[in-house]
Amino acid sequence: MKKLHLILGILIGLTILSCTSENEEQIGSVVGTYTLESIKSDIALDLDLNGDFISTELINEISCTSSMTLNSNGIIDWDYLNIFQNFNPQTITYSEIECQKVNGGTGQYEISYEGISIVFDSNINVISANLNSNLIKVKREANLVVKIGGQIQLSTVQLIFTYKEQ
Repeated sequence: MKKLHLILGILIGLTILSCTSENEEQIGSVVGTYTLESIKSDIALDLDLNGDFISTELINEISCTSSMTLNSNGIIDWDYLNIFQNFNPQTITYSEIECQKVNGGTGQYEISYEGISIVFDSNINVISANLNSNLIKVKREANLVVKIGGQIQLSTVQLIFTYKEQ
């Protein structure tokens, strides 16, 4: 009976150690700096201001750089971006989409058996964020000019920012 308790204790200890080691291994695999690769819209936009609302990939048309660093202590440092566009509804005119880097965005990530959860500070308007392989995808909203039912208007658009590990 004593041997059974000893063997059971050793097995439990090995299980705990293997889980801890696996969790630390997962954390080590995501730590690093990720750079902005793309910004995609869920609605077609007029990025070249020619009246054709056909583009959904913003990164090639606007000047934006950003990075996100996942530190080993579970903290994220992020140069998040404010995306905006001026619109005059009286004359139906609008400006190019602008990108403003805002330093100081932070958040936390946690690795569990369900995967990786990412939570940003409440002052950053993030709908969702996830890490898959070496990509972090962050879904946010911005007010941009769109064409809905033939009408040009300022509307809330969902954007997906994709960051790739360097």
